[in-house]
Amino acid sequence: MIYYDTPLLSRVYEQKLAAGDLEAIKILKGTSPVAWCDVNLIGNFDFTASSTPVDIEALAARL
Repeated sequence: MIYYDTPLLSRVYEQKLAAGDLEAIKILKGTSPVAWCDVNLIGNFDFTASSTPVDIEALAARL
């Protein structure tokens, strides 16, 4: 999860910085890619290789 959270948070930070959204930047500075408090670790997980890469840009655009 850290592998994807780090570039995602970095991209969102860049977007908010370019937009001048100082409140969002303040919140992002207090966010850690290793904070898993919002992740449900109880459930079914599929760790097989995916043929579709994760689109960090698309995820960042949603935030």
